[in-house]
Amino acid sequence: MNDTTDSSWHFGDTKEDIELAEMELDLWRMISSFIRWQEDCQKYVDVNNSLTANEIAILHVIRMKDKAKSAYDVARLLNRDDMPNVTRSIRKLVSLSLIEKTAHSGSRESHYITTEEGKRNTDSFISIKKRILLEAFKQETDIDLPKITSSLAKMRTIYDEASRASVTHQI
Repeated sequence: MNDTTDSSWHFGDTKEDIELAEMELDLWRMISSFIRWQEDCQKYVDVNNSLTANEIAILHVIRMKDKAKSAYDVARLLNRDDMPNVTRSIRKLVSLSLIEKTAHSGSRESHYITTEEGKRNTDSFISIKKRILLEAFKQETDIDLPKITSSLAKMRTIYDEASRASVTHQI
C-alpha cells in the first residue's frame, strides 16, 4: 500500500482502515483460491463425486488420526457453528460411502470413521497436494508456513472476539 489514503473507499478513511480493508480483501481472495484448489483437486481424485470445500474439509477431519469423530467434534475442529450444515455434509459423505457410522462406547452421539473408499480418496488427495501444492510452496522461499499458521491463529482469535462483541452490541 502506498502512503496516500483513498478516502473515496467506503472501507475507511485512515491509513489503518485501508490497511485492514486491503488485508481483508486479500483474505477473501485467498479463501476463494483455497476453495477452488480444494474442489479442483477433489474432482481430479474422484470425477464421479463432486464435493464442496466444506465436505472435503469434513472428510479430512474425520480421517484425522484415524479416530472416530462426532458431528460436534468435526464442528469444533473446523470452528463451525452451523451444525445443520455439518450434519447434512456428514449424511452426504455417508451416502457416498466415504465415511460410516461406528459404535463409540460411552456415547449416545453418532461417531464416524472413514471407509476404505474414504481412505483411498483422502490418500489420493494428499498425494496430489504433496506433488503440486507443497512443491509450489517450496519454490517460495520467503513463505514461512509455521509463522503464517501462527498469524492465522491469532487473527482467528481476534475475529472470534470481534464477532462476540458485535453480537453483544446487538443485544
